[in-house]
Amino acid sequence: MNARVDQLFDEARLLDPVKRSMLALALLDSIEGDPVDEQAVEQAWIAEAHRRLDLIVAGSLTTIPWEEAKARIRAL
Repeated sequence: MNARVDQLFDEARLLDPVKRSMLALALLDSIEGDPVDEQAVEQAWIAEAHRRLDLIVAGSLTTIPWEEAKARIRAL
């Protein structure tokens, strides 16, 4: 990255998480060209959470402890 991009990134990291998320979405929108329908995205995540819960309750999906999940993520 160039110095200006580095400076912008450093400034963006100082924002609270909600504002950083809003900025990230706005930047992605500027690349993709289509605005993000945040309500549709939220509803899709809710539907996915319900789908996964149904699989867990039915015994079709097994879970792992959070500590193991964190270790796997950190290993990436």
